[in-house]
Amino acid sequence: MKEQDKNKLAHFHVIGVSYQSADVSVREQYSITAEKEEAFYEEVRQAGLTDVMVISTCNRTEIYFFSETIHPLVDIWLSFTNGDINTLMSAHFHRRGEEALDHLLRVSCGLESQIPGDFEIIMQVRRSFRRAKSLKLANGLFERMLNTAIHSSKRVKSQTSFSTGASSVSYAAVRYLRDQLIAVNNPRILLVGLGEIGRVALENLLKHFNNSSITLANRTYEKAVDFAKAYEVNHTDYASFLTNLHTYDAVIMATGASSPVILPQHITAQHKGVLVDLGVPSNVHQEASAKAIVVNVDDLSEITKATLESRLEMVPMVEAIVQENVQDFLMWYRKRELLPFIADMTQQLRESLAFELSQNPVIAADEQNAFIDRITKRYASELFRRIEKGVIDGRSEALMGITP
Repeated sequence: MKEQDKNKLAHFHVIGVSYQSADVSVREQYSITAEKEEAFYEEVRQAGLTDVMVISTCNRTEIYFFSETIHPLVDIWLSFTNGDINTLMSAHFHRRGEEALDHLLRVSCGLESQIPGDFEIIMQVRRSFRRAKSLKLANGLFERMLNTAIHSSKRVKSQTSFSTGASSVSYAAVRYLRDQLIAVNNPRILLVGLGEIGRVALENLLKHFNNSSITLANRTYEKAVDFAKAYEVNHTDYASFLTNLHTYDAVIMATGASSPVILPQHITAQHKGVLVDLGVPSNVHQEASAKAIVVNVDDLSEITKATLESRLEMVPMVEAIVQENVQDFLMWYRKRELLPFIADMTQQLRESLAFELSQNPVIAADEQNAFIDRITKRYASELFRRIEKGVIDGRSEALMGITP
């Protein structure tokens, strides 16, 4: 029989900060930027944790992991951030076991996004899991959970309209600029950063503005050149764009920098444009807002709330899909956990029946094996049926407590 994963659902955790528990100024203190990610995972490995995944976006930083206790992971997390333990304790959330699984599915389907129905989040979940798996930090049970989350997201997209329309921060940023720059003929827009969020922002910009209006900048110059050629837009040198900020009507910042890129001294008297900050940590220094219009991810969420009423009507349907897939996973999990136990019980039943028939042969000898097979199969099927009923009736926690 296939070796069972050492990890248990009861040891599955998610701990993090999100827009629901902290504003952007606090969230950015606890983000794990792309440049810190590799070192973070290495520290996790050295601490003996073997199954860990980090999701760090503009709306949230969440760490999913298997462990009997959360303390070693929290200590490592704090060592890679600018935050302190007291602030984290007041701003964090923590879920365990079935609740952590439910949260993973809700996040993947956009239910926990700052803009409900955000279609970017599942791409970020996938990327995070691929990264963890490439570092051998994801076991078979973890992969089954992620597959369940991805399947849930696909069902939501195919069976509901929850993810249609302006359902991402990047889209909201472009929509905001479209309204702000409506009176500007062929506006000049600079997009800085070509990671996941930047690429989605670029695709949305191309839907609403002329190619000639868009200029790209990226820390890796060759990447900016390649994207500019592929999308037939302009590009500029990352090292010099700060001196030319005043020449743009809008600047979208979407870098993974761990500290602000645009500082107050970069905003000159000639600057008239708007700065859209999609970075967490912030790409635009807080004090820059005194010299220019600065819009961050929390602002964008507020701006788009009025447009989300039709999508919010889909929430009960999406939640039903999530719950159905959670229950399917729990059913699979409990059967899998109890399979050795049930196999042992049916073997004991088989041996008892064989002994009784040998002592009291009420059935012909050549029919006894077939009779025993029928009885033990019925017995195993009844056990599985009771497991399924327990999960469906909401008694999964009680079933989880059954031990061989």
